[in-house]
Amino acid sequence: QSSDTEPRSWTLKLWDPATGQELPGLPAGDVSVDSLSYSPDGKLLAIAVRKENLADSTDVQVWRMPERKLLHRWTSKPVLSLQISRDAEYVAAATVNGVRIWSANSPEQKEKEITQSFGNSILAFSPTDSMLAVAGEKVQFWRMNASEPTNEIPLASGRAVSMAYSPDGKTLAIGDTTGTIHVFDATNNRKIASTSPTSSWILSLAFSPDRRT
Repeated sequence: QSSDTEPRSWTLKLWDPATGQELPGLPAGDVSVDSLSYSPDGKLLAIAVRKENLADSTDVQVWRMPERKLLHRWTSKPVLSLQISRDAEYVAAATVNGVRIWSANSPEQKEKEITQSFGNSILAFSPTDSMLAVAGEKVQFWRMNASEPTNEIPLASGRAVSMAYSPDGKTLAIGDTTGTIHVFDATNNRKIASTSPTSSWILSLAFSPDRRT
C-alpha cells in the first residue's frame, strides 16, 4: 500500500508441500483470514475473511482449486471454525452466535442455521459421510437434511476445544477445558469412555492411521 489511508489488501499464501515452493495466492480481502478448510478431494477451499471496519461481519468465500475461481461468497457473523463435508456438498461455519450451513454446489446458495446461541463451538464432519458433529458444552450430531440433531450428549465437564474423527469415521474424540478426553462411538453417537481430567486444556487431538492410538 502507498499510504495509510488506502484500503489494505491481504493475500492468502499457498505452498506446494512437496517442493516448498510458494504458489500464486488468493486475494483474502480487507483484513485477515480467521479460518480456512479444504475439501477432502482438494477441489474446494473455504475461507472466512474478516471485514475492515465491520467487526461483526465476515465473508465466507468458496474457491475452486487449483483454478482459483471464486464460486460463492456469503456474509456471516464472525467465524470461529470452517469445515467442508467429505462429499464437498456442504460448508459449515461455527460463528459467534450459532452454526450455519451452506450448500456448496447449489446455484441458489441455499443456507440454513442449525443452532442458535451455541457460540464458541467447534465442528467436524465425518470422513465417511455428511454427519456433522458440533461441540461446545455438549456435542450434537447432525444430518444435513434434518431439522433436529440425531443425538445430543452433554460433555459433563468443561467446554470442547478440540475434536477429531478416526480415519474410518467410527470413533470421535473430544478434548475439553478440564483436560478430559471424551470418546464416542460415531456409529451410534454414544459416549463410550473418558479420561481422567488433567491440569491443562486439550487443545489438539489426532488419531493414528490404524485407529489404534
